[in-house]
Amino acid sequence: MQRLFGIPVDSLAIALALALGVVGAVVAVLALRHRILLRLALRNLLRRPGRAALIVTGLMLGTTIICSALVTGDTMSRTVRGSVIETLGNTDELVAVRGADRDQPEFFPESRFAAVDRALRATGDVDGTAPAIVLPVAVQDMRSRQTEARVSLFAPDPTALAGFGRLNLGALGPEEVYLDRDAKSDDLGTLFIPNSLGIVKGCPHPEAARKLIDHLLSDEVEARLAEGESAQIPLGSRVATKVRVETPATVKAMPVDFAAAAKKWDEAHSFLRETFGAQ
Repeated sequence: MQRLFGIPVDSLAIALALALGVVGAVVAVLALRHRILLRLALRNLLRRPGRAALIVTGLMLGTTIICSALVTGDTMSRTVRGSVIETLGNTDELVAVRGADRDQPEFFPESRFAAVDRALRATGDVDGTAPAIVLPVAVQDMRSRQTEARVSLFAPDPTALAGFGRLNLGALGPEEVYLDRDAKSDDLGTLFIPNSLGIVKGCPHPEAARKLIDHLLSDEVEARLAEGESAQIPLGSRVATKVRVETPATVKAMPVDFAAAAKKWDEAHSFLRETFGAQ
């Protein structure tokens, strides 16, 4: 909160603190000079402790409610202000027509920008102004086929960006855009979990286990797994079955250290058991 009843909060706090100090000093002087008044004031406190405690509790409760309301208001104001600042980035002021935040926003005529630009630059506190179109759009990465349903499209006038840093929109070619970090779709990549087979050391039938592994790795079994509901990705080059999902050859694969992940197995198992009651 910046102002209360039109008075700056900092100035009001200093004035109230000084007033409290003055009143406290006057009361202390009167108490020292007039001991009878002090005894009369303290007599009721000692005679009726329950009433005195109730009055003090009420005053404390009222103060707590007022302070909580002010703190809550400050928290909400700072949260909203911080969200707006984060959304706008380095932009200090955004001028838009009413309804500009709708899916089909309205725009003010570009001819009005000249008047806004002159008025702001006349203050001497503005480094740059630029007209821009801001629209919520849906985008899709044609390589990974990942879709983002709502992305803010920001299209300013490239010739009016002299005061906004080093971003050179004039270097963009036809159908080219700049993407910020939040809009990039391939930062992590797609997680591919490999199926693994193994023979337990010291098992009673190692030869039968090898035959089972050879069978599971055969072209016929890989083709059936690729055709099944799980849509497995075959590794054999002779498998002619068409893959129904994206593969590391068509999208960026997420780099994973499966050996390091295996070392975390016991820790992950304990976490899942404690959190979800899994056995």
